[in-house]
Amino acid sequence: MAVYWYAWVLMICIWFFMKQTSARTSLLFFLCVLMCTFSWTFIHPSVYLYAHLGLLMVFGLHLLSFQQRPLVIYFWLFFLSIGFSSVSLFITIHPVWTHLPGFSLGVAVVLLLRMILSDLRGIAGFWLTMNGAGMTLTYVVLRLYGREGVVMTAPLLVFALKGLLILLFVHGLRTLKKNNAGAGKSKYKGDAYA
Repeated sequence: MAVYWYAWVLMICIWFFMKQTSARTSLLFFLCVLMCTFSWTFIHPSVYLYAHLGLLMVFGLHLLSFQQRPLVIYFWLFFLSIGFSSVSLFITIHPVWTHLPGFSLGVAVVLLLRMILSDLRGIAGFWLTMNGAGMTLTYVVLRLYGREGVVMTAPLLVFALKGLLILLFVHGLRTLKKNNAGAGKSKYKGDAYA
């Protein structure tokens, strides 16, 4: 049920606080599809997981391919997906690390993505594709050892949506800072700040 509410919060944030662009439309469509499919428990759990992983990767690549990007970005995507898979396998083997307080790994990765890419749709696409590809690799590795039941869809989707929420928050702060930087400059000596 947490997936549904995170998707609603993201939809409200995107609807009211993003400019009318194709990235906004794509993110809203992704969230609508996610909200419609999260309760499909009548299908087999592995098909359910693969469907949502495919959804993350398809929409992530769709958002990432809006503009021409250098090839090194796709190498970063590949290596960070393997890193995501490695960390999720480590947390699966040693689950005590998920209960320790501290700096969230998702926040660190989102801030790292801000250094790699500058546009919101590219970072959102990178984040969704990295989550989808990393968890697909994790699921394949665990399936080889007969432990595929450990991977659950809901925590994966909540983690991806939390990252999108943090990404939108950071993007909002950056936009607010950019807008306020121009508002403080006035043409005349006696102008008041508006």
